[in-house]
Order: sequence, then structure tokens, then C-alpha cells
Amino acid sequence: MEQGMSKRILVPVAHGSEEMETVIIVDTLVRAGFQVTMAAVGDKLQVQGSRGVWLTAEQTLETCSAEAFDALALPGGVGGAQAFADSTPLLALIDAFSQQGKLVAAICATPALVFAKQQKFVGARMTCHPNFFDHIPSERLSRQRVCYYATQHLLTSQGPGTALEFALAMIALLAGVELAQHVAAPMVLHPQQLTELSGFIDAQS
Repeated sequence: MEQGMSKRILVPVAHGSEEMETVIIVDTLVRAGFQVTMAAVGDKLQVQGSRGVWLTAEQTLETCSAEAFDALALPGGVGGAQAFADSTPLLALIDAFSQQGKLVAAICATPALVFAKQQKFVGARMTCHPNFFDHIPSERLSRQRVCYYATQHLLTSQGPGTALEFALAMIALLAGVELAQHVAAPMVLHPQQLTELSGFIDAQS
């Protein structure tokens, strides 16, 4: 577990963020020994998720800088993704992480409503929730459950059901395959999820 201890991950949240994705991402990364910081869009630390569950952040997004973190992980949820797209500080952070060559990861509606809409990661292949496939140009759309575009250090995924694979993929990219497999082992993943994770890991080898 020590391998992941130095990795610092920023997870923004907003009103309308998808609760399952947020918690699965945070919990899985913590299991890897990563230092995870939840930061709220706006001036209040509590946000209400897409299904009405309240989430509490540790700080506001305006107090965060890309220099303090190794990766950025953005949950989905339509309302949350729209709040991200409307947040000047968040858009600036995305640019900063990208310019510094750091991993940017996003799931569900966020790749479509933030990256595609705001013209971030131009030219990169990405996936998103199937309901938003038409928001991404067809030549750039991936239908994989988890998609990594290495040239721009961009990881994307599709929704609550892929959030665990997505988080494990982050671990593999940031701290190695062995740690990802170590974290996954006691989770009793569905065989298909194990197959997807193995396929992703093999593709990075």
C-alpha cells in the first residue's frame, strides 16, 4: 500500500454530482493509499448529489491549485457536470492539469458536457454515458467502458456501473498494475469487471 501514499488526487463535487461515482472513486483511491481531497464548486462545503444525498467536501475548489495534486478525477451527474462546465475555476484547473501533463479523469456526463462542450482535450478519444454519445464527435467517440488516451493523459468512463473499473484504472496508471490488482482482489468484482480491468491493464503494458 505504501506505493500509493504520495499520490494526491483532487475530486471536485457540485450540486448534482453523481453520488455513487463520487463515493466509489474516493473510496477506491483511498484503499490504494492515495491522499484524496474533495473540493466543492461554489462557496459551501456541502453539496446535494443527483439523487438527493448530501456530500461534504473538505475545501472549496477556489482554494485548490493543480501544483498541489497529481491527478484530477471528475464524477458525473448531469447537474454536476453542468456546474463544472459553468465553473471558471474548474475549467482553469483542467487546463492547468493538462498543461502539466497530469492525469485528468472524468466519468458519465462530464466528458460530454465539460470536455466536448468546452473544447477541452481537442482531438482526444473519449467515452461518456451512452445517453450523451451524440455530444462527442463520432471520430473521437470510444464505446469502451473505460478509455485512456495516453497522448493527452485523459481517462474517461461511462457511468455508475463502470466507476469501480474507472477508479482501479486510475490506480494502475498512477501507481502501477500490482497496486490496482491488490486493491481489486478483496472487492469481489464481477468476472466481467475483472476481464475489463485485465484488458485495460494489458493495453497499458
